[in-house]
Amino acid sequence: MAAKPFRVFIVDDEEYARDDLRAILSRFPNVDIIGEADSVKSAAEKIEPLHPDIIFLDIQFPGSTGFDLLPVIDSSIKVIFVTAFDEYAIRAFEVNAQDYLVKPVNPERLALTLERLEENIESSERALRRLKHDDTIFLVLNNRYHFIKIQTIIKIDAADNYTEILTAKGSKGLTNKTM
Repeated sequence: MAAKPFRVFIVDDEEYARDDLRAILSRFPNVDIIGEADSVKSAAEKIEPLHPDIIFLDIQFPGSTGFDLLPVIDSSIKVIFVTAFDEYAIRAFEVNAQDYLVKPVNPERLALTLERLEENIESSERALRRLKHDDTIFLVLNNRYHFIKIQTIIKIDAADNYTEILTAKGSKGLTNKTM
């Protein structure tokens, strides 16, 4: 089953830059461009109702920066900065940008970015699969390795930076995973 296409929104104050990125993105069957904006203010207004998966975001705008948009959008939206300046790369990754592309965008580099995003989403979805009553999980409890059947766990408690697990057999232990 093919993955659903990424819903993409483009934010750049230069029309030719939006046109260029739109043309490159249109080559990818897993991309659906759902909107664009020419300023941080108009992007903030348009993004919320559209709820894109990915925003391709320039950094320098008259009177603001792309970083100004981040606090006003849903944090689950993936951000890929697209800019002519490489000096903002470190700050971009400090705000959890998925990637940092330098203009003019190289289509092969963009393909790698989209491929990596798709792989990350697929692996996250596999990790979030609901556990079933008869599943077995692998944990390190009290510094020892254990396979524990879900159905034998009767209590899970937070214990600072650890999680305390109690099983039906009376076994109790701490794992270094937080709740």
